[in-house]
Amino acid sequence: MQPHTAQTIATLYFNSIHDHPNLHLVQRKDASEEEIHRDVGIWYAGFSSCAGVVAGNTNPALPPLGIVQTEITKSFADRAKVAA
Repeated sequence: MQPHTAQTIATLYFNSIHDHPNLHLVQRKDASEEEIHRDVGIWYAGFSSCAGVVAGNTNPALPPLGIVQTEITKSFADRAKVAA
């Protein structure tokens, strides 16, 4: 598995929130930073777990959660396809 950057993971997150909005806690574009961080944290836990299975180990090369949360939060209002 190729290493992911915060930007590529953000793209995967936004694809997920678009394709599966009912699987996310955040349901509106004006969500608070805390709500976004909580949703990203839960989503990222599942993502990193799956990445470990695909990579064949439990320590895949992924950026820290805080960096991913910052990347997603800064572009959330523009990229999220959730209710306004």
